[in-house]
Amino acid sequence: GGGGEEGGGEGGKGEEEMVAVCSLHPSADQPNDSKQEQGEQEDSTGVGVAGTPTDCPGTDGARCGIGAALTACSSTTQAPEDSLAQPTTMPPSTTTPVKLLLLGGCAFHLCGYQDCAKLETTDKWKEVIRQYGGRVEEEYCPAVTHLLALHQKSTAFSEAYSDSKCIATANWLNDVLVEQKMFPPCHALHLPTAFKLQIPGTSDYSLCLTNYTDRERCLVRDMILITGLPYTGYLSKKTTHLLCKRPEGKKYEKALEWGIPVINASFLADIIHNGQVPAVLFPRHLRLNSPDEFTIQCYEALRLLKPWQSFMSSYSQAHPEWVNAESTALSFTALNNSSCGRQQCSDQESPSILASKVEKPGCCFSETDTPIVTFTGISPSVVAKLKEFVEGLGGEVTDSPVLCTHVVTPRVTRTVKFLSGISVCRHMVTPEWVELSCIQHKFLAEGPFILRDSEAEEMFGMSVPLSLERARQHRLTEGLCFYSTPGVTPTFESLSEIISCAGGQLLTHRDMRSRYGRQFEDLESAPRLLVISCPEDVAKGVCQEFFRRNISVYNAEFILTGVLRQELDYSQNVILPE
Repeated sequence: GGGGEEGGGEGGKGEEEMVAVCSLHPSADQPNDSKQEQGEQEDSTGVGVAGTPTDCPGTDGARCGIGAALTACSSTTQAPEDSLAQPTTMPPSTTTPVKLLLLGGCAFHLCGYQDCAKLETTDKWKEVIRQYGGRVEEEYCPAVTHLLALHQKSTAFSEAYSDSKCIATANWLNDVLVEQKMFPPCHALHLPTAFKLQIPGTSDYSLCLTNYTDRERCLVRDMILITGLPYTGYLSKKTTHLLCKRPEGKKYEKALEWGIPVINASFLADIIHNGQVPAVLFPRHLRLNSPDEFTIQCYEALRLLKPWQSFMSSYSQAHPEWVNAESTALSFTALNNSSCGRQQCSDQESPSILASKVEKPGCCFSETDTPIVTFTGISPSVVAKLKEFVEGLGGEVTDSPVLCTHVVTPRVTRTVKFLSGISVCRHMVTPEWVELSCIQHKFLAEGPFILRDSEAEEMFGMSVPLSLERARQHRLTEGLCFYSTPGVTPTFESLSEIISCAGGQLLTHRDMRSRYGRQFEDLESAPRLLVISCPEDVAKGVCQEFFRRNISVYNAEFILTGVLRQELDYSQNVILPE
């Protein structure tokens, strides 16, 4: 079988274009709980998977959430792969009465599974639910407390969401029963997909997998199967994305050499929850060895967790010993940090006050005006796609930060557009805001999509929401004039745009002499003058006259970092006379 798979996949490739082999399905003699060394040995056997995951065995199991076997109920009998658990594996004599009440008080309705599971299979699930103290409602009704839905494209899902019911998948229920503990959905497969059958446009992609082992490898495998993205066991130059746990190994090194994006499993989670492949890679997709790559982070998915907070609170009070506190805390921390927490006002972390509490000086727009968007830090091909989304919703796209209301960028970056836009725009949001707005056919509230980049914000000592708030309270360089010496980077034109957006003015040499006099005799009566220079110009003596007149001279970081923070620190980045 190995040779046939290899020949049908990437067998025609030269050796220099492929690295190792990665199989979605461990071989029969390779246990799934192997060590990493064993996993890499498996990758080098030449047994790969070519084509789409939907051609692979076990697709229906992943789609239905029925891949795990409930072995904890019996030491001798394993549950078949096509069921959550078999009643025959749970003899009352070996199962504690307490565990038989694990689902007590819960009324379930199953939705969507009739499309991919046999009737006798779903009947077995219902029997297991009843054995654990739960009820099953054949039709959706007010008595239902939990909806087990395969996807979101059903009337029952819409009604359950509107009624604030707890929504999950059979995969979630399977994990709860295996663990014998109650917890809310905590990864992508625990929530219904945003699509019913197949995502369009997936044929343009080709995924490869490396460095995942044990349960995480199975989880990533099932996520690939559900999305329907083509998967190949070989990394080649035709591979579009490498799913990688840790930044190491031959596949990782070759992916970097060939310019193939290296991503983590959150990329797949976003596809599952949004129903489309992200047009741009977000920072969370690129963090390798991330402890939260399987945590639910997508806004569209996090909204489904809100009803679980009240349910878990009541359940914890009644049966604290049956609750997985770690998984519960993990899910709700992500919810509070990514959605609810960002919609609450505070001094430094409040996106809502950016648009409502303080009006930008000189701003003539209202919150009902058409969004005017500029993009930065994104590749041209992605910008073209996002531009179509914005214009399709009735928004406008501009290359001028002066005119924009929204700066769309995946990260904090010191481009001219970013440094100019932070002083004048209302919102700095991630590309996800555009994508999800397109899905919802309307511009969404910006709160959950406000740009946050913890690494860059820590590096520059700033906070994006705080900087935006400061820009609305006071224009940073208003009443100040600047002069830059010839060797300064960025260029005069770029620096002029950054300073003017912040309210100041960058003068040419002629303008400076005209305003302050040839001998700077008008320094006292004119606006304060600050000089931006560099060590090379200081060495040439360009700044000697400024030093003699006690005019403050700074390097470019004074204005660049100051604009990022929306706060000028006159004690830093000072250039002193030699």
